Amino acid sequence: MALPLSKKQIVSSRYAFAGIAAIIGLCAALAVNTISYFCFPAYRFGFYLFMSAACFCVVLLFLAFMLPSNYWLGVNAGFAVMFIGIILLIVLGIWSRVTGNAIMRFVVENFDLSMVIGFAGTIIVFALSYILSITLFKRKYI
Repeated sequence: MALPLSKKQIVSSRYAFAGIAAIIGLCAALAVNTISYFCFPAYRFGFYLFMSAACFCVVLLFLAFMLPSNYWLGVNAGFAVMFIGIILLIVLGIWSRVTGNAIMRFVVENFDLSMVIGFAGTIIVFALSYILSITLFKRKYI
């Protein structure tokens, strides 16, 4: 807070760093999935690309929920939100496996639509998270 930067610049730099780190992770996932495609070509290459993009979107969603909680309740809240998010993903996976209500069935039947909805939804949630973080950070240090 002692630096001659606005609160919006501080939040923007954190989101920019998070976005850059997520893009680096996407590149690493693409490299690993490409190598695994050539070593173990069990599926078409599009499946490996989809897995990389899905992981990228999940990371952005985690960041979209974690960063505003840091500005609202502090660093420990961000850790708690991340932990709860992981537990919810595991429970959702187990639930869909046990009950047969797999979301993946919709994704398989409507793949192109699912990709557009998923990616656009992730970007919208990330943008709303950025706006919320700016608001929370400005209120915290009035």
